[in-house]
Amino acid sequence: MNSFDDGIAAWDRWLRGPLGVADPGNGTWLVRARGLALAGAAFTLAMSAWKIVGPLAASDLFLLAAVALMLPRFEIEQAKRLWFPALAVGLIIIGGVIGTLVISRSQFGDSADVLIRFGLASLGAMLLVICWRPDMQAVRSFSWLWVAGGLISAFVAFTLPDLHQFLRPAGLTPHPTHLGLISTILFGVALGLVASDRRAIVIWPGLAAAAVLFASVVVSGSRAGLGAAIVVAVLILVAAGDTVVNWAKENIVTTVLILTAIVTAVILFGFVSGDRSAFDRIFGGDTTSDQARDVYNEEAWNRFKSDPITGVGFADAGNAHNLFLQVGSAAGLFGAVAGLMLIVLALKSYWDAGWIWMRRNPPYWSMAASLAAAVVGYLLVSIFQNVLWDRNIWVAVALMSWTCMTFLPGSSAGAREAAR
Repeated sequence: MNSFDDGIAAWDRWLRGPLGVADPGNGTWLVRARGLALAGAAFTLAMSAWKIVGPLAASDLFLLAAVALMLPRFEIEQAKRLWFPALAVGLIIIGGVIGTLVISRSQFGDSADVLIRFGLASLGAMLLVICWRPDMQAVRSFSWLWVAGGLISAFVAFTLPDLHQFLRPAGLTPHPTHLGLISTILFGVALGLVASDRRAIVIWPGLAAAAVLFASVVVSGSRAGLGAAIVVAVLILVAAGDTVVNWAKENIVTTVLILTAIVTAVILFGFVSGDRSAFDRIFGGDTTSDQARDVYNEEAWNRFKSDPITGVGFADAGNAHNLFLQVGSAAGLFGAVAGLMLIVLALKSYWDAGWIWMRRNPPYWSMAASLAAAVVGYLLVSIFQNVLWDRNIWVAVALMSWTCMTFLPGSSAGAREAAR
């Protein structure tokens, strides 16, 4: 066989292995189809501006195909594992329905549209994780493809900075805010890939990807994203601290090179990132959006105060630049509780992986802690951004947080690792 044939064979094994999930009795074609659907979903998840049919992006179609192909693997015991995030999603939907029917029936169509898209996206992401049940190899494979898609979007942002009407780069997303959010999340994923597999063949590509994604956050102009990315990096470093320090001692030259590259990258991003970058906006380059955000947030707070129990539905929820004001004003007390549950889920996942189980198998739990840290970063950005308007952001977070739960003790994957 020549090198091309070898490559095709390796690709086929990879599709049928970590992504395709071969089960006894499954035909090879089904396993390959699963792998292709998941690979396509991972690669296009950061490119939500790629619309295929109406509001559906390419990633939506790949995810739908993956869910349909994986659905025969549904097990009720695995579904029970996701009761906590499922309850949070359910509370948001219940509160939104009550608020729409009781308070904002005149805006029923607009509110129902958001609720339906949010509910279907949540259900699809949940079903995929329940049926897929990824192990570490599968999560790493999915993550590399996801990061690759994010890198392509980032390079589009670098080369076509004026593509969006806000004159800030949006990459292959519909808005600079979305680029900042996705890049922040994937920055944590890239660092997780490095922390969970510190071979040289992984370290340099992983750190390079993280640097590009950090630069993408900077050029997007997202100040919240910049701060959150730094927090994500600190959380991952703290979780994997002992193993990182030991590795650094054993690889002094590589460590010095990495630190030099980091300092150089930060200086470079700070001085040549241009107008309306995150650095420029932090130091007073753009304050107009702050005033608009204050107005929208005040309106959302007034909506919540007027109907704190039921909320007023989702018709105007996307205006507020704060996730928790969005779900609180739309779904009332139900939404406020659900928002707290999302915070608890992210922090508990990070704590369990980083502080309880890390010493058992540092590479394994470093990945889990990194995914949780990236979700924490998303929640930090969400304090300052109107993230609810785009379901693609929510799908990304749902997949990450629920996949992280599959690592924890009590899950099939977590139980195997905890028993080692």
